[in-house]
Amino acid sequence: MPGLDIGVQQNQVMMRVEYRDVPSKGLVTTEVHSGEFEAGERGVQVGSLMIPWPRVHEYDWIVRQEAAEGADPTRAAAKLRVRVVLDDGTPEGIVHEVPADRFESGMYAATLLIDRHVEPDAGVMVIQKLSIPWHRVVSVERFTARPDLEPEVAVVDSPGAPSRPDVD
Repeated sequence: MPGLDIGVQQNQVMMRVEYRDVPSKGLVTTEVHSGEFEAGERGVQVGSLMIPWPRVHEYDWIVRQEAAEGADPTRAAAKLRVRVVLDDGTPEGIVHEVPADRFESGMYAATLLIDRHVEPDAGVMVIQKLSIPWHRVVSVERFTARPDLEPEVAVVDSPGAPSRPDVD
């Protein structure tokens, strides 16, 4: 992610890429500094290695920054949510549900902010974004959640994930 300037030292922004290697090895995970990573039209560049999109399983963007005091006031008001269903070879797939402000629809991938936590010993806040190439995304659904209701009735106008005619 060239040109990313959020006030974090370069050595604190890491990219973790999971991709399908030669068939005998299965999935391989590699981690590099963000300066050695670039998502492009044909795939991702990880250092000197170019990985075509069909082989990319997912990639994470992990930021370590100084921990801030107090709670995040924007979290309490987030009611619009996004449900993303990913193809993992099973009929139901993997379902991720996040507040809408933690979802991004990019040119090459759907990106979810999946983890923010504090590492008190190091005094840093860790932010992790998961990017899934579009060929693994089954559906993206935006819906309104009502946090004042019980969880089983909290979703308004949400038909749920669509059926998977491509998986028997």
